Amino acid sequence: MGIGKNGTRMITIRAEQMDMIAQRRSEQRALEHLWAEYPGEASRYSTSDLAQLVSASFNRAAGYGMRSEGARRVFAVLSLLVSPSFDEQTRIHEILMDVELPPDYRLLLLGECTGNLDWQEAQRQ
Repeated sequence: MGIGKNGTRMITIRAEQMDMIAQRRSEQRALEHLWAEYPGEASRYSTSDLAQLVSASFNRAAGYGMRSEGARRVFAVLSLLVSPSFDEQTRIHEILMDVELPPDYRLLLLGECTGNLDWQEAQRQ
């Protein structure tokens, strides 16, 4: 704890804690997005299970180097609509791992560089 200008005690929040708070807020917005835009698919999950899906999706997206909230949200949408492990499908995984492309851009290429068979296989992952 620190002391403020007027002598009151102040809590010091570290950068890691701020990042965690920001992550939780982003996950909450993604959760609200899924409920609003995909209510049928989202309703297959309990609220806590859907929150876990979003959190896991954000962590998986981060593992591919994705940093933007938008990219992580798209990853969560694909996890909901296709499969929580859609990224394990061979062609999708290759694209997501392509180090020659900016991480957040890789998601955009999935629609262009994959076919129906890839996505059908991803649904079975």
